[in-house]
Amino acid sequence: MKNPRIIVIGTGIGGSGAAALLAKAGADVMVFENSGRIGGKTGAIDKDGFNVEVGAHISPRSHKGPLGDLARAAGFPLEFYSRYPILTFFYDGKKKLIGPNLGSPMNLLRFALLFKPRGSYLGLLRFFLKMRSFKSEEDVKPLLGVPALTFIREYIKEPNLLSFMQFVAGMMFTLAPENSSAAYFLWCFARWFEAGASGYPVGGYGIIPRSCMDICEAHGGTVHLSEGVKRIVVENGKVTGVETSQGFYPADVVVSNAGIARTIELAGREHFPDTDGKNPDKLADSEGNIILQYGLDGYKPLETPTCIYMQKDASISRLIKKMRNNEDIEDAIGVFFASPTVADPSLAPPGKHVLLAVTFAPADMLDHERNQRYLDALEKKTFEVFPGMEKHILWKRAREVGYFAGQAGKRISGTVGMAQSWENDFVDRSPRQPVEGLYVAGTDTGGINIGTEAAAVSALVTARMVLEDHPVK
Repeated sequence: MKNPRIIVIGTGIGGSGAAALLAKAGADVMVFENSGRIGGKTGAIDKDGFNVEVGAHISPRSHKGPLGDLARAAGFPLEFYSRYPILTFFYDGKKKLIGPNLGSPMNLLRFALLFKPRGSYLGLLRFFLKMRSFKSEEDVKPLLGVPALTFIREYIKEPNLLSFMQFVAGMMFTLAPENSSAAYFLWCFARWFEAGASGYPVGGYGIIPRSCMDICEAHGGTVHLSEGVKRIVVENGKVTGVETSQGFYPADVVVSNAGIARTIELAGREHFPDTDGKNPDKLADSEGNIILQYGLDGYKPLETPTCIYMQKDASISRLIKKMRNNEDIEDAIGVFFASPTVADPSLAPPGKHVLLAVTFAPADMLDHERNQRYLDALEKKTFEVFPGMEKHILWKRAREVGYFAGQAGKRISGTVGMAQSWENDFVDRSPRQPVEGLYVAGTDTGGINIGTEAAAVSALVTARMVLEDHPVK
């Protein structure tokens, strides 16, 4: 009896995490990465002595959540910066510092003082009490098929507070709240409040996939960078290997971190029957992002590793609509900022800092001219939030919507893959696919979670399923 030969496609947290766990368990693991770096959307690059993440993220539960679970299961150290303050919140010209326990009385009081929701305190209290009542996924099942915005509007009427809740719901899933799932929103928000441990990984998010790949290689696994998979070979309903530009590699199992839609393209649509009347390769994707990355001299833009900027009456839905119509977005834009050097100063040369600025964009907005227009608008807003910052820029990089699509060989660039929308509530998100020996790991599968935490859960679930189906000696 031989140990299973396993090929993993992609090195995002889902792929690298599954690879680490499978190699540690004794499987023969080979990893292929289309780009020249490890990490996918959670990767990092070196720029003039700066360690720069390619995307901006937040850890709602840090060491108490799936990222901590993955690190412990794989066997690598992972420390989180999780102290007061963890988040800066700008709203309507005002600023509040928020602690890691989002649901603490002091944090709730800070939000209340910021918004002053006259006549809405009772509705806000009812909303939070209802949210805290969800203790299991069974509790949120009655909300399946319901838009998040529909649920929020039942409790919150005050326009500014309603706008804030919509922004939070959109940020969690990179999706307009009228499209996102109420069940997913409430379940994830409740876990966020319950953990009370929002944080930022010391070493940045890129340290997680890099550590996973180190574990994989330490247990005999191999990684092929800049060698993307062109085809998943299926014979008689069973995986037999993959083809790359270098040739054919046999395998008993293929774990794809490329998302469901791309995996279907690689393996062949004919192997994926429609389920419940839904065509699995037509499922809606999340929206995308545009990103600005800055290396700064002695200027420190934030006292916290994360920051939310929101205008009065801002709307994610309106922002996306304006972008689709090629209109100005100045009155609709909201921004998520991250400064990883607050959590770990070693990510930049001494005294210097990194700032990432991110806003929403349509996942299919791939033309350069439109991307540049909205990157300019994002920069203008960044300079408004941080006056004088433009004098301290050592270097700048812009990431258009299509950047991640190009890195992964995809047609569009949804930030978190398949949308966690109310229309997709009844889609089977199991890593197991109809093809024997084929699994999908990443934000598309594994369960209900947010971003990087969803990918970590999927890595854990996928590795467990593979070992159940293909035991090692």
